[in-house]
Amino acid sequence: MNAILSMMFGTKVQVLVCHWHIRRAWEKNIKSSISTADSKALHKKARVYLSSLMYAKDPEEFYVKWNEFRQCYLVEDITFYTYMFDYYYPKREKWSKAW
Repeated sequence: MNAILSMMFGTKVQVLVCHWHIRRAWEKNIKSSISTADSKALHKKARVYLSSLMYAKDPEEFYVKWNEFRQCYLVEDITFYTYMFDYYYPKREKWSKAW
């Protein structure tokens, strides 16, 4: 599919997965894995981090935001960080606009 799109629209074509589906999956996991006394605040914080990752302007900004996210959630909720690292970090070029 990428080859066809490249032929039609030029050499640099970025195909992102649907952000609505990604956010829905994140929201489900945020609610199921982050459950502490202050979970509402952590849910909101997670959404802010994930939006900043999704809409990063370039890879450098993405990595800065990822490191902030990592530092926060390695302390706050290792389960959620592990989920993001295992399932979304390897595919970051498919869901983040940084590339």
